[in-house]
Amino acid sequence: MIAPGIFRTYDIRGIYEQDLTLEAAEAIGRGYAVILAERGLKGAVAVGRDNRPSGAALRDALVRGLTGAGVDVIDIGIVPTPILYWSLHHLDVVAGIQITGSHNPPEYNGFKCSVGTGSLHGAGIVHLRDIISAGKFPAGKGTVRTEAVIDRYVADMKARIGTLPAAMRVVVDCGNGAGAVAAPQLFAALGVAPTMLF
Repeated sequence: MIAPGIFRTYDIRGIYEQDLTLEAAEAIGRGYAVILAERGLKGAVAVGRDNRPSGAALRDALVRGLTGAGVDVIDIGIVPTPILYWSLHHLDVVAGIQITGSHNPPEYNGFKCSVGTGSLHGAGIVHLRDIISAGKFPAGKGTVRTEAVIDRYVADMKARIGTLPAAMRVVVDCGNGAGAVAAPQLFAALGVAPTMLF
């Protein structure tokens, strides 16, 4: 039984091992595969995650569900959510899922789902919940590969923004979040040497 309360308007969110279980994560992967098939989307799904301790186990369960339903996965590792969204436009993928607890306390985690380059939300998340409740999933054997994207993201941002024209004193507080894996490199590419607060 998957807790229905984890399915919110804009994401799937809950307390890890309480209402957001590994069983739920695997079922989300399988149900998501149904949505892709319904929309005629054939191709890989990008999967990223933030740096919460529960992220690795949820990633494994989600990927098990996706690949067990025949969906290929490109694992982009620990990245901030905007980089997952960037990957939807720059990787050979048809969709993406970010595992993140967002602004919530550390015991929470969840999934932000995209189909194509748009967010799955509202009726789409309700439909995903209903698919999971019905329990009818495709079977298959998808593949998993990893792809490093932070360097490419930083290069793209530098190409778009360029080096900042004036010396700046910048303090960056990533709030112990996944932004810390990209911010130092990004600011350096823009010509800024920030003071990082970790």
